[in-house]
Amino acid sequence: MARSSLAGEEREMNLFSTQGTTGPFESFDGLLESGKTGAAADHDSDDPCTLLYTAAVHGRPRGAMLTHQGLLLASSQLALLWGLNKQDVGLAMVPLFHVAGLLQVLSVMLGEGTSIIMQRFDPGIACKHIEDYKVSIFFEFPPMLTSILDKAQAGGHNLSSMRHALGIDHPDTVRAFEERSGATYWAAYGQSETSGLATLAPYFERPGSAGFPTQFADVEVVDEAGNVLERGASGEIVVRGPQVFNGYWNKEAETQYTFRDDWHHTGDMGRVDEDGYLWFEGRAEEKDLIKPGGENVYPAEVEEVILECPMVNETAVIGVPDPDWGEAVKAICVLVPGASLSEAELIEFVAQRIARFKKPKYVVFVDALPKIGDGTLDRRKIKAQHGAA
Repeated sequence: MARSSLAGEEREMNLFSTQGTTGPFESFDGLLESGKTGAAADHDSDDPCTLLYTAAVHGRPRGAMLTHQGLLLASSQLALLWGLNKQDVGLAMVPLFHVAGLLQVLSVMLGEGTSIIMQRFDPGIACKHIEDYKVSIFFEFPPMLTSILDKAQAGGHNLSSMRHALGIDHPDTVRAFEERSGATYWAAYGQSETSGLATLAPYFERPGSAGFPTQFADVEVVDEAGNVLERGASGEIVVRGPQVFNGYWNKEAETQYTFRDDWHHTGDMGRVDEDGYLWFEGRAEEKDLIKPGGENVYPAEVEEVILECPMVNETAVIGVPDPDWGEAVKAICVLVPGASLSEAELIEFVAQRIARFKKPKYVVFVDALPKIGDGTLDRRKIKAQHGAA
């Protein structure tokens, strides 16, 4: 572990490199030459390599079994497309339990570059790393890029070493980043189940789209019967190819359902235009998920906690667009008759019981929530009525 003194504080960071030694660590080449490696394991390229817990159905997370070949192909195609090499330095700001963080580190490794892994995101530290270590690539989720740009502007930090960045962000933020750094920002679509990216393109090549299918991914849109739709029609996004995962750990029924018709059904909605670019249009109703800042939040979990509050009679939790986090948690609540509760009090009630990033950012109190015939919540109507922040 190497130590770096930044902004008057001593911070720890991990440096992984295939070039020479780094601090107390032996280089990878040196390790091979020393003969300290063990016997080769008996495994196949299609064997599971890692489990990443991913989008839930009905609030239950699922462990996606990613294979050796899936991760290798997903990372190698990015390394080749971006021309990653020994001079590249990746700043890993996204946790490695996210497929985006894992994919970034593996791609840099295949290019024989160096990765700086931040223990936690701090925009000031990130700017110093970019400037001091000539960082050339990173992945990000809102509001990371906005924070970096604000710190760079305030501190006069040089971002010109950057070559590529990838994520989901507002066009104005992306444009400001490209102008300040000279780098290319890339739009993409992917999941843990696809070992990362299934589509990719420079952000302004087709503004608003999620990019073009990658080399090892076949991407289409299908109707409810599984029929591939014509260009421009909206339906469920499906993916197949060698980078697609093996299935969900100990969930045979869900695995079979996901792989029906020989496609991985993503649970996301979209369309493919005449030129083959994918346009993301939201999530299928069965895949109820909110992603503030790239984190997974399951509405059912938040609703369960809110209903522990004795002053709340009913609630519905939805995701809404948010300028800071991309998407935010919003709770629509019906109070017990005669009860009094403020938005701030309810938010703090939730924050004391589950991870703070899952707490609602917005709360609305209403007299009643719309229902369908069987008495359950009409979530489609709730989203239509309250889908704005």
